[in-house]
Amino acid sequence: MKLYIKTENAAFGNGEQMREEIARILRVAAYEISQGNDRITLWDMNGNVVGEARLNKQEASRAFWNI
Repeated sequence: MKLYIKTENAAFGNGEQMREEIARILRVAAYEISQGNDRITLWDMNGNVVGEARLNKQEASRAFWNI
């Protein structure tokens, strides 16, 4: 598995707000994985794409993060 989260925008703030937003995104990713999804787009609370998770071994090894 490869997971990438870009934390440079306002949704992440700093300190505690950043930890809370990352935790929220990881909970969503965990749910998606439990539902059988192998490729997950990660969104912040403001609706911005901030990352991606890939479970497929071949796809993850070729991943080019351009977010």
